[in-house]
Amino acid sequence: MYSKGMSLRDISNQLGMSKNGVRSRLLRAGQELRDRLSKVTHKRSIKSGKQAALPYYGFCYFEGKIVKDPREFPTLQKIHRLWIQGQTIHQINLELNRAKLPSRTGKTWSWAALQNIVARFENKQVILSKGGKYEFR
Repeated sequence: MYSKGMSLRDISNQLGMSKNGVRSRLLRAGQELRDRLSKVTHKRSIKSGKQAALPYYGFCYFEGKIVKDPREFPTLQKIHRLWIQGQTIHQINLELNRAKLPSRTGKTWSWAALQNIVARFENKQVILSKGGKYEFR
């Protein structure tokens, strides 16, 4: 069954024994086991676009690409506008919490979260332009 392409789990379910029991019997019989992840599957997952990390605030994954998040992007624009006006992180924090605009987690804004967003603007990692256009660097 294993040489015809069935997995250890499938064989164990059919025979009613543990997966480790199937593995040990195959090894005793001289059967060479396949890699846990075939290289083709692994390469396919790398090319898919979406990785494990979350994108910056204001953006989300859609069909494997980073796009504007319709819920977060207006808040990101407000943060950018307040930062351009010269407000401090503390003032931006008070403004967002007064307006009851939720953070990504749905809670009130923390100083550290806003510091990270503003640092991306200062380091020009995220550039927002008029008309809702953006650029990553």
